[in-house]
Amino acid sequence: MQSLVKITKLFLAISFISTSLSALEINSYKTKDWGHGFCAKVLIYNASSKPERWDFSFHPKGRIDKIWSANYTQDKHSLITRVQGLEWNDIIKAKHTRTFGYCATIDAPHK
Repeated sequence: MQSLVKITKLFLAISFISTSLSALEINSYKTKDWGHGFCAKVLIYNASSKPERWDFSFHPKGRIDKIWSANYTQDKHSLITRVQGLEWNDIIKAKHTRTFGYCATIDAPHK
């Protein structure tokens, strides 16, 4: 069965690559921006009628320096990042939302 993910809002801070989520809506927005870095908040809404575990990959447009309310691994070259819920927040009840946040550094372009 193929996963269905509705991404309703997407800002430059984040672009989603893949997911194992089924009926979840993912929204992201920057909370701070200082030119060479930013912080973002990600909201994950479970639109289904059953609990869902969240775990997905995305490209955050920067090297993550700090993350909260999630576990993550990030490829140091591509910056593709996989995030998963923690033991206390990895399941989202039907019609409920979970959030996590992160801060990232944007590397200066090479000249």
